[in-house]
Amino acid sequence: MNYEPISEVSLKQSLFGAIETDEVSYKNYVIELSNVDNSCKCKFEVLGQNRICSEIKQIPSGPWLKEFKMYGIKLTDLENITLKVDKEIKLLIGADVAGKLFTGKIIPLKSNLTAVHTRLGWTVLGKLFGSEPSVESKHSLIISSLLTQTQCISDLGSLDVLGITGSAHRQTAKELEEETTKYFNETLCVNAEGRYEVALPWVVDNSSLPENIKLAEKSLLSTKRKLMTSGKLEAYGEVFDNWLSLGIIEKIPQGETGRVHYLPHRPVIKEGSTTSIRPVFNASSHALGFPSLNECLSTGPNLIEIIP
Repeated sequence: MNYEPISEVSLKQSLFGAIETDEVSYKNYVIELSNVDNSCKCKFEVLGQNRICSEIKQIPSGPWLKEFKMYGIKLTDLENITLKVDKEIKLLIGADVAGKLFTGKIIPLKSNLTAVHTRLGWTVLGKLFGSEPSVESKHSLIISSLLTQTQCISDLGSLDVLGITGSAHRQTAKELEEETTKYFNETLCVNAEGRYEVALPWVVDNSSLPENIKLAEKSLLSTKRKLMTSGKLEAYGEVFDNWLSLGIIEKIPQGETGRVHYLPHRPVIKEGSTTSIRPVFNASSHALGFPSLNECLSTGPNLIEIIP
């Protein structure tokens, strides 16, 4: 970068696992950082290091791209295909500087990522869902986007400039609720048996939803042992037999499954009730590194809140 050092400092580094390095001398620089069109610039001190860490891959294609578009999250390395993205990390910003760049807008995404807005653009943090994590995909994903901003770092002391209101997040969440309600009304129908049917409001591509069979089987074995111990296994099975006879559930013919997602279930026991035992399904269960069914679906508006 052709910067001249302004001083030298000697430091020991305390690493994860309480490992402490020997004292090393580092050159101290003052650098200037700006977004891609130079509309926002800031200067701060950094220490020189030949290599900061291993490479981080550019964000791949996937269902999260739909979420970015939905919330208006633009990443320079995705939006500007002519921009050459260097996978090697050239600059690591400390919390003392990063804290002044954050605007307060934080958007948790259904795809297990979190979008954080800064004065220089959006940063996306987290781990992507995947089938078999490679060495590269085990690294936390940190993708930065440098977008047009008008404020510089010297202005960041003002609360008006910081704009920590979350209004953009609330607006986009409201839009998602409205879209979910509209989708519900459009897909609601009555089937040939006189039952209401509605399509699931996927907020991300459901191709990321795994089969979940191992997790469901493990839960089933645990549930079965507990029911046998309490002597309620037969009563629990009768609930499913009753549902089957009423057409609430149905058996799927072997070989005609298509895409499948298994939900673990457990009994809720309430003595003295007309339904003393009933199954409860856990749509929030998920294997490590994969989304749950709940995370893939939009909840829509909270109707309880609008009840007078």
